Amino acid sequence: MKTIADFTALVKLCIETAEAKYGKIGPVEIRCDVRGKTAGYAGWKTNRWTGENSNFVLRFNREAIAKHWDEMVQVTIPHEVAHLVCAAHPELGGRDHNWKWAQIDRSLGGNGERCHNMELTPGRKTSRYVYKDSLGREMTVGPKHHAALQRGKYGLLRNRKTGATITRGDYLRPAA
Repeated sequence: MKTIADFTALVKLCIETAEAKYGKIGPVEIRCDVRGKTAGYAGWKTNRWTGENSNFVLRFNREAIAKHWDEMVQVTIPHEVAHLVCAAHPELGGRDHNWKWAQIDRSLGGNGERCHNMELTPGRKTSRYVYKDSLGREMTVGPKHHAALQRGKYGLLRNRKTGATITRGDYLRPAA
Protein backbone atom coordinates (compact mmCIF):
# COMPACT_ATOMS: atom_id res chain seq x y z
CA MET A 1 0.00 0.00 0.00
CA LYS A 2 2.48 2.64 -1.07
CA THR A 3 1.25 3.86 -4.43
CA ILE A 4 0.26 7.33 -5.59
CA ALA A 5 -3.38 6.18 -5.58
CA ASP A 6 -3.03 5.09 -1.94
CA PHE A 7 -1.38 8.39 -1.07
CA THR A 8 -4.15 10.34 -2.80
CA ALA A 9 -6.76 8.35 -0.86
CA LEU A 10 -5.01 9.34 2.41
CA VAL A 11 -5.00 13.00 1.32
CA LYS A 12 -8.77 12.80 0.64
CA LEU A 13 -9.29 11.21 4.05
CA CYS A 14 -7.39 14.06 5.74
CA ILE A 15 -9.48 16.61 3.81
CA GLU A 16 -12.67 14.87 4.98
CA THR A 17 -11.41 14.98 8.58
CA ALA A 18 -10.60 18.68 8.22
CA GLU A 19 -14.04 19.43 6.78
CA ALA A 20 -15.72 17.55 9.64
CA LYS A 21 -13.78 19.66 12.17
CA TYR A 22 -13.70 23.07 10.48
CA GLY A 23 -16.34 23.15 7.74
CA LYS A 24 -16.44 22.78 3.97
CA ILE A 25 -13.25 23.54 2.06
CA GLY A 26 -14.55 23.02 -1.46
CA PRO A 27 -13.29 20.96 -4.36
CA VAL A 28 -9.57 20.22 -4.05
CA GLU A 29 -7.37 19.13 -6.95
CA ILE A 30 -4.63 16.72 -5.82
CA ARG A 31 -1.49 16.44 -7.94
CA CYS A 32 1.90 14.81 -7.49
CA ASP A 33 4.03 17.09 -9.66
CA VAL A 34 6.28 19.01 -7.27
CA ARG A 35 10.02 18.61 -7.85
CA GLY A 36 13.11 19.53 -5.94
CA LYS A 37 13.31 19.91 -2.19
CA THR A 38 9.68 20.94 -1.71
CA ALA A 39 7.66 18.11 -0.13
CA GLY A 40 4.24 19.62 -0.68
CA TYR A 41 2.42 22.77 -1.69
CA ALA A 42 -1.06 24.14 -1.03
CA GLY A 43 -2.42 26.72 -3.44
CA TRP A 44 -5.63 28.59 -4.25
CA LYS A 45 -6.97 31.58 -6.15
CA THR A 46 -8.21 34.65 -4.30
CA ASN A 47 -11.02 36.75 -5.78
CA ARG A 48 -9.66 40.30 -5.66
CA TRP A 49 -13.10 41.87 -5.16
CA THR A 50 -14.67 39.54 -2.60
CA GLY A 51 -11.49 38.21 -1.00
CA GLU A 52 -12.88 34.67 -1.17
CA ASN A 53 -10.53 31.78 -1.87
CA SER A 54 -11.36 28.98 -4.32
CA ASN A 55 -9.73 26.62 -6.85
CA PHE A 56 -7.86 24.76 -4.11
CA VAL A 57 -4.96 22.54 -5.13
CA LEU A 58 -2.61 20.29 -3.18
CA ARG A 59 0.65 19.31 -4.87
CA PHE A 60 3.10 16.72 -3.58
CA ASN A 61 6.59 15.49 -4.45
CA ARG A 62 6.68 11.95 -5.93
CA GLU A 63 10.28 11.39 -4.80
CA ALA A 64 9.35 12.30 -1.23
CA ILE A 65 6.35 9.96 -1.35
CA ALA A 66 8.53 7.09 -2.58
CA LYS A 67 11.43 7.66 -0.16
CA HIS A 68 9.71 9.06 2.93
CA TRP A 69 6.21 7.57 2.93
CA ASP A 70 5.62 7.73 6.68
CA GLU A 71 6.72 11.36 7.06
CA MET A 72 4.71 12.42 4.02
CA VAL A 73 1.57 10.75 5.37
CA GLN A 74 1.97 11.75 9.03
CA VAL A 75 3.44 15.25 8.61
CA THR A 76 3.17 16.68 5.10
CA ILE A 77 -0.46 15.82 4.34
CA PRO A 78 -1.81 17.46 7.54
CA HIS A 79 0.58 20.40 7.01
CA GLU A 80 -0.77 21.17 3.53
CA VAL A 81 -4.41 20.46 4.40
CA ALA A 82 -4.06 22.89 7.34
CA HIS A 83 -3.11 25.58 4.81
CA LEU A 84 -6.31 24.87 2.87
CA VAL A 85 -8.40 25.04 6.05
CA CYS A 86 -6.89 28.44 6.83
CA ALA A 87 -7.53 29.67 3.29
CA ALA A 88 -11.12 28.40 3.21
CA HIS A 89 -11.88 29.70 6.70
CA PRO A 90 -9.95 32.94 7.31
CA GLU A 91 -12.15 33.61 10.34
CA LEU A 92 -10.10 30.95 12.17
CA GLY A 93 -7.13 33.33 12.12
CA GLY A 94 -4.62 30.90 10.65
CA ARG A 95 -2.25 32.05 7.95
CA ASP A 96 1.24 31.21 6.72
CA HIS A 97 2.77 29.25 9.61
CA ASN A 98 1.40 31.22 12.56
CA TRP A 99 0.29 29.65 15.84
CA LYS A 100 -3.34 29.25 14.71
CA TRP A 101 -2.20 27.39 11.59
CA ALA A 102 0.05 25.20 13.79
CA GLN A 103 -2.93 24.47 16.05
CA ILE A 104 -4.99 23.35 13.04
CA ASP A 105 -2.07 21.27 11.72
CA ARG A 106 -1.71 19.48 15.07
CA SER A 107 -5.47 18.86 15.23
CA LEU A 108 -5.17 17.02 11.89
CA GLY A 109 -2.30 14.85 13.16
CA GLY A 110 0.66 16.96 12.05
CA ASN A 111 3.49 18.28 14.20
CA GLY A 112 2.88 22.01 13.67
CA GLU A 113 6.36 22.59 12.26
CA ARG A 114 7.13 24.80 9.31
CA CYS A 115 9.82 22.79 7.46
CA HIS A 116 10.72 19.19 6.78
CA ASN A 117 14.19 17.63 6.95
CA MET A 118 13.81 14.94 4.27
CA GLU A 119 16.74 14.32 1.96
CA LEU A 120 15.46 15.16 -1.53
CA THR A 121 17.17 15.80 -4.87
CA PRO A 122 17.42 19.51 -5.71
CA GLY A 123 15.20 20.56 -8.60
CA ARG A 124 17.82 22.59 -10.38
CA LYS A 125 21.53 22.47 -10.79
CA THR A 126 22.84 25.92 -11.59
CA SER A 127 25.83 26.01 -13.90
CA ARG A 128 28.77 28.27 -13.18
CA TYR A 129 31.41 29.55 -15.61
CA VAL A 130 35.05 30.50 -15.03
CA TYR A 131 36.64 33.62 -16.54
CA LYS A 132 40.13 35.11 -16.12
CA ASP A 133 39.74 38.67 -14.88
CA SER A 134 41.91 41.69 -15.72
CA LEU A 135 43.99 41.11 -12.55
CA GLY A 136 44.87 37.59 -13.69
CA ARG A 137 42.63 35.78 -11.19
CA GLU A 138 39.85 33.33 -11.92
CA MET A 139 36.33 34.69 -11.48
CA THR A 140 33.14 32.61 -11.52
CA VAL A 141 29.84 33.87 -12.93
CA GLY A 142 26.37 32.34 -13.17
CA PRO A 143 24.44 31.39 -16.29
CA LYS A 144 22.67 34.74 -16.68
CA HIS A 145 25.86 36.83 -16.81
CA HIS A 146 27.72 34.21 -18.85
CA ALA A 147 24.97 34.16 -21.51
CA ALA A 148 24.84 37.97 -21.65
CA LEU A 149 28.61 38.20 -22.05
CA GLN A 150 28.67 35.57 -24.79
CA ARG A 151 25.78 37.21 -26.69
CA GLY A 152 27.57 40.53 -26.55
CA LYS A 153 24.94 42.22 -24.38
CA TYR A 154 27.68 43.27 -21.96
CA GLY A 155 30.97 44.60 -23.27
CA LEU A 156 32.48 43.78 -19.90
CA LEU A 157 31.56 42.97 -16.33
CA ARG A 158 33.26 44.61 -13.38
CA ASN A 159 33.84 43.03 -9.97
CA ARG A 160 32.56 45.63 -7.48
CA LYS A 161 35.02 44.66 -4.76
CA THR A 162 38.27 44.45 -6.74
CA GLY A 163 37.46 46.56 -9.79
CA ALA A 164 38.68 43.72 -12.04
CA THR A 165 36.85 43.26 -15.34
CA ILE A 166 36.00 40.34 -17.60
CA THR A 167 35.00 40.30 -21.25
CA ARG A 168 33.64 37.70 -23.64
CA GLY A 169 37.15 36.61 -24.62
CA ASP A 170 38.19 35.94 -21.02
CA TYR A 171 36.05 32.77 -20.80
CA LEU A 172 38.04 29.73 -19.70
CA ARG A 173 35.72 26.79 -18.94
CA PRO A 174 32.61 25.61 -17.12
CA ALA A 175 33.17 25.44 -13.36
CA ALA A 176 33.50 21.97 -11.88
